[in-house]
Amino acid sequence: MSKRSILLLIYLLGIAIVPAFSQKAVKQVIKAVEIRDSSFLFGEKFYRVYHSEPFVIYQSQYLFNSFAVRPSYDSTTHQDTLRSDLEKSEWRSYYFVFHKDSSHGLRFEQGGSDYNQRFQVDSLLQKIIGTNNYEGILSGKPDTAIWNDNKTTLKEVYIGKPQKDTLTASLVLYFSSRMNHISESLNQKLDSAKRLKLYRVEILTNDFYSKKDNQLWPAMKISTTLKDIAVDNPTELLTYIDRYKSYYLQARTLTKE
Repeated sequence: MSKRSILLLIYLLGIAIVPAFSQKAVKQVIKAVEIRDSSFLFGEKFYRVYHSEPFVIYQSQYLFNSFAVRPSYDSTTHQDTLRSDLEKSEWRSYYFVFHKDSSHGLRFEQGGSDYNQRFQVDSLLQKIIGTNNYEGILSGKPDTAIWNDNKTTLKEVYIGKPQKDTLTASLVLYFSSRMNHISESLNQKLDSAKRLKLYRVEILTNDFYSKKDNQLWPAMKISTTLKDIAVDNPTELLTYIDRYKSYYLQARTLTKE
């Protein structure tokens, strides 16, 4: 092979290799976890947390509805009127970006819109994450506790006491020391008390007949799961960080407030 051919081959390989390497490098600097809720009544919903030091991004869902206004005729009043028809209904994402030491952040809409809103970090995260009182189980003992052989995972079952004409629920908690590296938490008090990461919660109910409503409720399971995930949209995430930094540069302020 001639020297010119070798140089041409190196050049062509370089074109193919560099973008792939760059994409891989971007993925390595962003760590992500997902918290997903699943239930018979409400379906599935999730939020995700991305860390790209020193920035944090929370991806949360909202229901987007699009309506079209069309002329209509009211046969009762015999008058022309307008009606609003639902044309599209879909789940979309917000991306809330903030510096890890900042009190405020910016929320962007998915899809490249320049629109953003400024929020206090604590107040918006409380709305995204929600609250629970699972730490109440610390005052008692589980009905069943099962460790794996290596003592790295623990399953605890708390069975609700049956009461007449009342729905009875059981609580199942899953812990793992292998997930202690995750900073996000389903319940920080339980994580601290067990020295393990609570990564899954299940609320189980038996079928139940309500005399008050004259209705038979089926057995149900509501679950919340915390897990590491791969980052499949690093370029989009870094774009939101760049827009966050640009906003504060334009305002002649630091990225940390």
